[in-house]
Parts: sequence; structure tokens; C-alpha cells
Amino acid sequence: MLVVQSTPNLRHHLQNAGLIGIPSWNAFDWIQNIQVDESVPYGVEDLVFPKNALPSYRGDAVRYYLDGKLFATVNLRGEGYVWNVEYPVYDGEKLVEQYDDRGFLSTRIWYAEDETVHRQEWYNFNGDLVMQQEPDSTVLISIRLQEQLGHANFANLTQVIAQVTNTYLKEQGIDTVVGELTNDLAALREKLDQVKKGIFLMNQMAVTSAKLKLVQPNDLLIVPTEVDHERFDRYLDSDKSISNLNQQLLTIPTQTTQLNLGISNEIPLMEINWLTADAPVSFVDKAYSKIMPILARDEDKSLHVSVQDDGEAERLQSILEAWITSEFGVDLNSQEFSDLKKYLLAKEKERVTVDMEKKMEQRKKLPSWQPMVNAYMMLKRVVHEETPSLSGMEQQLQRARVFIDSSVKPITAYQILAVSAAIPQINRAQSDYLVNGKNGKVVADESQMVNAISNYLDVLSNWNKVVVFDAQLIETNSEDEIFSHWQEVL
Repeated sequence: MLVVQSTPNLRHHLQNAGLIGIPSWNAFDWIQNIQVDESVPYGVEDLVFPKNALPSYRGDAVRYYLDGKLFATVNLRGEGYVWNVEYPVYDGEKLVEQYDDRGFLSTRIWYAEDETVHRQEWYNFNGDLVMQQEPDSTVLISIRLQEQLGHANFANLTQVIAQVTNTYLKEQGIDTVVGELTNDLAALREKLDQVKKGIFLMNQMAVTSAKLKLVQPNDLLIVPTEVDHERFDRYLDSDKSISNLNQQLLTIPTQTTQLNLGISNEIPLMEINWLTADAPVSFVDKAYSKIMPILARDEDKSLHVSVQDDGEAERLQSILEAWITSEFGVDLNSQEFSDLKKYLLAKEKERVTVDMEKKMEQRKKLPSWQPMVNAYMMLKRVVHEETPSLSGMEQQLQRARVFIDSSVKPITAYQILAVSAAIPQINRAQSDYLVNGKNGKVVADESQMVNAISNYLDVLSNWNKVVVFDAQLIETNSEDEIFSHWQEVL
């Protein structure tokens, strides 16, 4: 793995991806003479501030005040280590000290008032200055580094990285590189003389004509799906200066599928798992209201909604409660309903007291009892939670009977999880992992969405057909199959 951009939390990313220990070379490590692979990250207690600076802890940040004024803000990562330290604007500049997750100050960056980088300094593990970038982009090199690079200064940082990287590639006999076409890599590409072929993973959200113009004739552009291929084709055709790149565009899946059947057919409830994503509020609210009758009619169905934020959860909860109140004629805020909830909850936990049972015996004879029970049970079968992590979604889909992704562009990683679990998908757009009518439905509105839910939950044969088709998709996108495609281009 070649790292050609400053990545102070690289170890953190590698750990999360399960890639810690992978052989790598880092251009900035070479420049900064960093020779440690592992070390303890900086903690707040390691920072040196004036003794009379008073800390104020605010979640993932600690603010220090000096004489009643903000002196510095220490931003932390989830594990509690120091990410960076921001100092207030002084003389038109804001200073940010960036720490590496191996426990040293890596860079100092001065930002102009418009948040652009004004100047920057890089340090070695011992805190010695090794390189600095001036406001005119000129890079000044320390005396030690001058001996190795043969120059006291460079026109810009890209030239420094290019020279260091070319030297390494030549020493290692490497002439092919694979990576995402980021701004840094695109700018670097034309200066990497040692690279005969670049294989670039394309992210349409970040692609620009200027970036693509830096792609060389022998390079290849890789997109993960045929849908992405079609989008890029249209984008390239729209600009004559890059339309020739159509010939260098290939489709190779970047994520594998593997059979990971869930337990939805082993649990009593058929769960509808719905990711609202970036769908319009009107679509979500209308679809949500149309799902309510399904849940009221069939007590073996439940709904798990992954919402974007607390506001959406509260809005949907209000719709749910209003619908239940109207449908069952139950006042959810009444004392009677509150007593019933306590009773049924105690019953579930086998903690019903004699007095509680005696009190409920009379109420069970009232006409209002069963509607209140129905209302309570329906409330229990609907869950609103913030969208989980990828691993969290994987766990959810193990229980789901059907997965709905209301994203304008379906999220590939979630689709792969649904295919691996062999459950139907209901999306607003077709993709390589959803073939309309085969392993799910592409819907245009909320009515079609609700009809699709019934199609798979009420007709077992339709659900079984999805399992068969997904098994074929899993084989097509298996690790061995994808690896063979990569072998062809490498």
C-alpha cells in the first residue's frame, strides 16, 4: 500500500478495516523520517498549556480558557485521543496543530480567514521542523532533507511527493498503481514517471473534468456497477475534452457478496426494515401512513425504521400515535392506557403482583380493554432508530424479511448485505444488485412501495424466488469471481 497524502489517523482507519499490519510505504513518513509503526496516541494530559488555563469538557472536545477568553480547543477522536488543537484567529490566521495517531505533532497549519491553507509546517517524531510550505506554495526543505532530495526548495508540495514517490517506485520496480482518483492523486499522476499504468477507482460524487484530464492514455478507470458505468459514460460524453476516456472505463465490483442467510424465517415477526435515507419528507410520511394498516391487520408483522435524525424519529412517532389513536379509539395519554402498559410490561417480565392483577380483572371486562391491548402491541412492533453503522445494518438485516432503501441512489453496501441475506429489496432505483421483479421491486411512489411489501410478505413463493435469484447474484459477485477480473487488468 502506497500512501501519498498526509493521513495522520491512518492506523485508526487500518484497524477499523481489519488491515493493520499490511505492508505499506508512506511518502510523508519518509519525508518526516517517521520510523515507528505503533505508539501511544497523544492524550489531553500530554498537551502542554499554561498552568492557569482552565479546561471545559464538551463531548468530543475540550476547550481551554485563559483569563476568561478561549485559548485553545482540543478535538478528540472517539477513543479519546487528541486529533488536533485549534487556536483562535490571531492576526488574520487560525492555527491548527495536527497530531498523528502514533503520538506526535505531525503538522502545524495556518488557515487564512477564508479557511484556505496559508502556510504549513511538518515535523519529525522528535518535533524538529523538516519542511514548510509558504503562502506562495513554495516548499522549503530542511538541511537534512536537502541532502537526500538534492534541492533546498520546490515549487509546490506535489513536486516533493512526486520525487519521493518516483524514487521509491523505481527502487521497488513498481510500474502499476491502484487507487481512488482523489484530487491529490490526480495532480500527482502526470508527474509519476515510473508509473506506466494507473488503475483508478472512480467516485462519481468527486469526479471533475479537470481531474479526469490528468488521466494518462494507459490508465484504466474502474467503476463498481453497470449503473455507475452508464452514468460515467453520459458524463464523459458531455465533455469532448474527456470523451475519449470512455475506452478506458471498466466495470469491476469492489465489494464481494457471500451467502449469509438471516433468521427471518425462524422468528415469529416478519420485520420490514426501512432506510428512509434522503427520500423527501412527503414520500416518507405518506408511505409510513400506508404501512400502518398492514401492521394493524397482521400482528405477525413489524416495522424497523432507520431514520436520519431525532427530528425524523419524533415526526414518525407522532404519525404513528395519531394513526393508532384514530384507528383504535384509544387515548395514549390516558391513565387507563398508562396502567395497561405497566401491567402488560410486568406480565412480559413475569412480575405481575396480586394487586395489579386484581385491578386489571375489572378493566378486562370493559369494551375499551381489547382496543387498548391492540394499540399497545402495535406500538411495540414499530421501532425508530438512527441509521446504524454497516455492521449494525448487517445485524438488522439478519432479522429482516424485506429491506426498503428509499435513497435516491441506493447504497451499494446495504444492497450487498440484503443480497447476502437473500431478502427482497424495495428501492426507488434499479442497480446491479436489484433486478426489478427478480430479487425485489423498483417503486416510483409510496403506493407501489406498500404493494411490494405485501407482494413479498403475503406470498411465500415470491419471497422464495428472491432467495434463488440472490444465490445467483452471490456467485456472480463472489470473491473468486471479482479477483479474476482484477487479475485481468493488473
